Amino acid sequence: MELIKKFLLCGCIVYLMTLCDLIVNVNTVMVDSPFGKIQGAKKTDKITGQSYLSFKGIPYAKPPLGDLRFTKPQPHPKIVETFDATKDDKIICPHPDSATIGEKDFTEDCLILNIYTKSIDKANDSKKVLVFIHGGGFRLAFSTFHDPKSFVITQDVVVVTVNYRIGILGFLSLENEAALGNYGLWDQQLAIKWVKDNIRAFGGDPDDITIAGESAGAASVGLQIISPRNKGLFSKAYAQSGTGTSNFAISFNAQSHALSVAKSTGCWGKSIDDYINVKESTTVIDCLRNVPFAALTAFSGYSLIDVQFTPRVDGDFIPDLPAKLIVDEEYLDSIGFYERTYLTGFNNNEAVSSDGYLQSIKMVVSMDQGPSDEEKQTTLKSYLKRIENNHIKSRLGEAASSDKNASNAINRFYKRRFLDERAFVEMTTDVGYFLPSIDLLRAASKRKTCNSYLIYFNYFPNFMKGSHTGTPHGADLLFWFDMDTSNLEKLIHAGMQEDLNEEDLEVKKMFSSLIGEFIRSGNPEHALKDYISCSWPRYDVSNPRYLNFNDKPWIGSFLEKDKQDLWLHTVPNLMGTLDAENTNTQCGINGVPFLAPSPYILVFLFGLFSIITSRFLF
Repeated sequence: MELIKKFLLCGCIVYLMTLCDLIVNVNTVMVDSPFGKIQGAKKTDKITGQSYLSFKGIPYAKPPLGDLRFTKPQPHPKIVETFDATKDDKIICPHPDSATIGEKDFTEDCLILNIYTKSIDKANDSKKVLVFIHGGGFRLAFSTFHDPKSFVITQDVVVVTVNYRIGILGFLSLENEAALGNYGLWDQQLAIKWVKDNIRAFGGDPDDITIAGESAGAASVGLQIISPRNKGLFSKAYAQSGTGTSNFAISFNAQSHALSVAKSTGCWGKSIDDYINVKESTTVIDCLRNVPFAALTAFSGYSLIDVQFTPRVDGDFIPDLPAKLIVDEEYLDSIGFYERTYLTGFNNNEAVSSDGYLQSIKMVVSMDQGPSDEEKQTTLKSYLKRIENNHIKSRLGEAASSDKNASNAINRFYKRRFLDERAFVEMTTDVGYFLPSIDLLRAASKRKTCNSYLIYFNYFPNFMKGSHTGTPHGADLLFWFDMDTSNLEKLIHAGMQEDLNEEDLEVKKMFSSLIGEFIRSGNPEHALKDYISCSWPRYDVSNPRYLNFNDKPWIGSFLEKDKQDLWLHTVPNLMGTLDAENTNTQCGINGVPFLAPSPYILVFLFGLFSIITSRFLF
């Protein structure tokens, strides 16, 4: 009898173990890729009840530790055992202590990607693929901050989100072969290569990859598309609120910034302005490789005047200033730029970030207890003047910032149209978001076979319940990713007090379809056939049409024509650098007026205030 009981007990245990195994298998999915076997999770969207698959935390590069810190990433070797990609753990690259967004568990072993898809059909491996690069001013944020589950369900595309090194660990450079910088950009590229090599196993088409990003992610996209290292790697690109020519995209003083870090950590004993040769640079970098990352993140790496620890011209990934590369037709032809399709745009309330930048400057000046109010005002004006000169330099080069005719024309333009400090806010917004979009579009329009499209995100969400209206910088992400408005509000402090209501959700459905159609076909117009009565053609400099996107979208021409004339014609003409092709201003066509945003709040402050400035770009 005892033997029978033991036999029955063993049978029950085996049955339960088998049942549990079946239950686990029902909720997981196995993919056999060139990288190795990867186990993902089958999940259900609580709102729609529809299922989707996710594969999280897949390493695409070796951990950038020890000797691999401050170097280009190395591909992760093929895995031998099954990789568990079912966990929802957040893997976050180190952030500066002054720019965290509530996350504290950082790790340098952070070069991972996440894959989302509605389903995998082994008989049909031709789903279009999106690789999304997060923003964050090249200082913060992480790949799983953006949840694409409803997007992959409704649009039936494969979405990949990636981590890349940010801040000091991603962009420190001594401007020589010891440390060229741009490690974060190389990370992004390696992730895209991993996708191209492995995505077919997940049902994706490796020959039709779209890269996309917002803010610093958009600037990253803008730099990827003009790099000579990416020919044939992707077929389409979408950059929202920034491109490679944005004023926050390129650092001009990387060596002095790096030496400031080295000096603060005991790795450099001389002045940050002293000359440093390659041998000394190698010694400094070897020292910095042994510094705990917590000591590096404790360094704020923030300046009110210039951009720090962002991409730079390294003669390799970025061979020259983006503003020069984007107008060099022969160069663009050689790197395959014209073989791709482009979508770019910006929001009607981008200036909220620029205004926050201004408020942070004023706060720093006001905190100085010594000077009188009059002296503080003089200091503030000096700060703003230096920043305005940097804006001009980022657009038109060093010569323009010292050209009195050019700088006077620019300042006169803004100060005649906008009162006092508002002129600074408008200029900062234009050189960060609006003009860089135009740069990309004008470059692409040089070839009729290269299609490009412009979106002006001119929607006024119902969840904006504060004193500010419109779509703030970064809020466009709410209209195709699944993000909680309260989480985004913690970052941008723009007055978002509710979740998306029914009207907002309808706009989200429309915008998601637009982005999805661009990923699938390269022509976003197809998604709007039920909403607009006229055609949304490719961007053409002779009649530059754009989509004015809101709950009732329409097509306009010559967005912000007066500003384009200033930066593309008036100022270059004053400097004697006007190209013949830039003389066609089509004055006979009236542009559609740009709706100026309402007054803005303090937002995006970095450094001392831990709030993000315009350098933060999601």
